[in-house]
Amino acid sequence: MKKSPLALLLTLGLLHAPVSAFAADNSALDLVQPISDYKIYVTEELDKLGTQTQAFTDAIKKGDLEAAKKLYAPTRVHYESIEPIAELFSDLDASIDSRVDDHEKGVTAEDFTGFHRIEYTLYSEKTTKGLEALADKLNGDVKDLQTRVAGLTFPPEKVVGGAAALMEEVAATKVSGEEDRYSHTDLYDFQGNVD
Repeated sequence: MKKSPLALLLTLGLLHAPVSAFAADNSALDLVQPISDYKIYVTEELDKLGTQTQAFTDAIKKGDLEAAKKLYAPTRVHYESIEPIAELFSDLDASIDSRVDDHEKGVTAEDFTGFHRIEYTLYSEKTTKGLEALADKLNGDVKDLQTRVAGLTFPPEKVVGGAAALMEEVAATKVSGEEDRYSHTDLYDFQGNVD
């Protein structure tokens, strides 16, 4: 059963009962503008992600290791900025942003793709060789994400809950440096997550 926005805020501890009659009269309409503003923000970040992912993957395909490394964190920050929405598409989130620990066979796993797989090769193996297919897949996945988000009605409970869960993840695990373990560019992630 779907909870009302008021019930959701109570559940999340953002409002405390008893709620005044005024607050009870406020409805989902109160969330229309903030959710609309957030969708604009996400769309803008996705546009930046798309443009920068293209530049990042172009550098990889040209074999320009230094340019690819320079573009890695500033590109990924846009993904981190929209992570609560991106996670609504678990297949794309896994393909774009999974970590080596998510794969039984580690860096050799066929389904270990996306930013962190590319990060491993750029920073640990110090090469762009063999990354062409992964670069093309990342680019395609980001474009797919843009298309899916464009047609999405943002569920308020996912916006609020996703943001809260992300902040908990930053505090509990990301602060250890485990996400960008090869490039050590975690501060970009933190900034994107907070934004």
